[in-house]
Amino acid sequence: MRRFIALALLFVGAVSFQACESASANSNTEFWVRGNCGMCEERIVETLTEIDGVSEASWDKESGMATVSFDEAKTNEDVLQNAVATVGHATKSHEATEAADKALPKCCRAGGKAH
Repeated sequence: MRRFIALALLFVGAVSFQACESASANSNTEFWVRGNCGMCEERIVETLTEIDGVSEASWDKESGMATVSFDEAKTNEDVLQNAVATVGHATKSHEATEAADKALPKCCRAGGKAH
């Protein structure tokens, strides 16, 4: 009987833990990111998806909009926008440094020409 109770408690604990995990605050956001080409898209998406808590990211060349799904318990929109600015892609809230912009391929720089 004790063994059954112990197993039942273990099961209830595991179910409770999974419920807490699935109840984490998932959020979606969209924000503008300066970019010009497919290389920009790869860099922006890779930068965003490497952030802990980001489950999905995309960037649309035509609109310049990044769409990101993330866990609010692990990150936030300010962190996301700062990360892409750090690799040279400005957002409306975060400017890329001149050094980060100059480190990009010429076509990817601010004012660069798309492929």
